Amino acid sequence: MTTETQLWGEFLKSGVITKFITLLSHENTDVSLEVISFVRDLFDTQIEEESLQVVQDLYNTFIKNKLIEGLVQNLSRLDVEKEDDSEGINKILNVLENILEIKPDTAQYIVDNTKIFVWLIKKLSPKVPFDDNKLYASEIFAILVQFNKDNQFTFGKMGGIEHVLTTLADYRKKNPENEEEREMIENVFDVLCSSLLLSENQAIFTKNEGVELMIRMIKEKNFCSRLAIKSLSYAVDKNLPNCKAFVDGLGLKFLFPIFMRKGIKEKKPDLQAQLDEYSVTILYSLVCNLTGVYLDRIVNKFKEGDGDKIDRLIELYEQYLKRFKAYKALTGEDETEEAMIEGVDILYILHKLAFILGTLTISEDPELIQLLKKRFDLHGIQAQHLGELLVEYANQLEDTRENQKQKEILSELSQKLFKIQG
Repeated sequence: MTTETQLWGEFLKSGVITKFITLLSHENTDVSLEVISFVRDLFDTQIEEESLQVVQDLYNTFIKNKLIEGLVQNLSRLDVEKEDDSEGINKILNVLENILEIKPDTAQYIVDNTKIFVWLIKKLSPKVPFDDNKLYASEIFAILVQFNKDNQFTFGKMGGIEHVLTTLADYRKKNPENEEEREMIENVFDVLCSSLLLSENQAIFTKNEGVELMIRMIKEKNFCSRLAIKSLSYAVDKNLPNCKAFVDGLGLKFLFPIFMRKGIKEKKPDLQAQLDEYSVTILYSLVCNLTGVYLDRIVNKFKEGDGDKIDRLIELYEQYLKRFKAYKALTGEDETEEAMIEGVDILYILHKLAFILGTLTISEDPELIQLLKKRFDLHGIQAQHLGELLVEYANQLEDTRENQKQKEILSELSQKLFKIQG
């Protein structure tokens, strides 16, 4: 039955699914485990293209008859100390993963109609020993919050930010023991980053001293340091309180060495490139949001070391400008989705580098202007081109309330840069 997809249509017509699902709540968990095993085998079947519709119908029927509710209830009542029950939990998580893969829109349904977040938070607690199910739970958690704002909001409202910070704090001074545990921690950080896409969750992050915890993690220079930098790039985005907390927490002391590739380093080129981009993204947010003495502290950093940080900024600017020109030369009307995403990612960082350079360019500090002029002349960089990039950036931002201030800042800076050109 589980492998013969051509029989699924008859299985649907038989009407036994309703009675079948009621067995998930049977007082004898052995019965429930048998049902869970059957459903897992059914949902884990290799699906052929011609069977896709009947598979969709099967999933819809199971979901309509509250399969998901029954599965999640069993997560809480199964005994993790028993091998059979632990395997049952793994099978439940496997079913949920398959449902989310076939029907991604069920992510909100799962959160709205079950206590899945409660179970996941408990499972990821530092008090719970690491095992395969803890890794699997982190994967499901990340999927549920990744693209769903309602789930992100629910997660924050129920205290999820606080619990995740507690989980991560346990790894501040220690490294995961193996590859599976490292993967789990990456998933937990992904949960945090997805939740920080909402301003409401950024505020909770501030209140619970999330910025300070991430800075302390960076200081330790261990496995979590790169992930902490990533989280901060989300936390400071369009968020003035977190930007101030970052500067007040001595974040600049650790950010600029990373920016200069003298602090935390990664052996893998792709991970090192991520560090570069996280540091640029944080710098952009700080320069974009801060004013007065806070902004002065950042600008002054670029005057240190005979302008070596300006050299690094220009190096990155030219690197991403070159990459974008190469991308444009190789793509045309038949551009693949993968190539388009790559182009967007390159332009995302290029625009931010242009903004940081542009902000420094309009400074009234004679020493800084002299350092910039010398390098702009050497590299052929023009304020006009920086301004054009910023206009392009502003035009690409959606017309939302959250982006309105950013668009105004970009417009104002670009106009000032055009005047410098004369």
